[in-house]
Amino acid sequence: MITVKQIVGDAQKHLYTIEPEATVQAAITMMSSEKISAIPVVENEKLVGIISERDYVRKIASQKIPAWSVMIHEIMTKDVITVSCSDPIKRCMKLMTENRIRHLPVIEENKLVGILSITDVVRGLDSIEEQS
Repeated sequence: MITVKQIVGDAQKHLYTIEPEATVQAAITMMSSEKISAIPVVENEKLVGIISERDYVRKIASQKIPAWSVMIHEIMTKDVITVSCSDPIKRCMKLMTENRIRHLPVIEENKLVGILSITDVVRGLDSIEEQS
């Protein structure tokens, strides 16, 4: 059984987060410069949401609203589906497929420790398959 820990590893690359009171412009600037497509929204060290490129495109850009005039808490996904390091990758794939999402924050001991993307899952499965 392949787990999230095998895909994410012990030392995931830098985990970028943003606060709910930041502007959407700040989030899309961070996503662009860091080449990431979603950012966990954290307040007082607690995960309170997630914002993705898709949120921006569907809720802001398509409405022609300036990104600097909208706060993240106004458009973020609040009911975030999360996984733990011990969760099987098959469960993650099922969650992503059923909920039509591409990112799953990874929580251990009530703390955000990483974020798993669909790309991470595919690459991880490929590399594990090659090792077999």
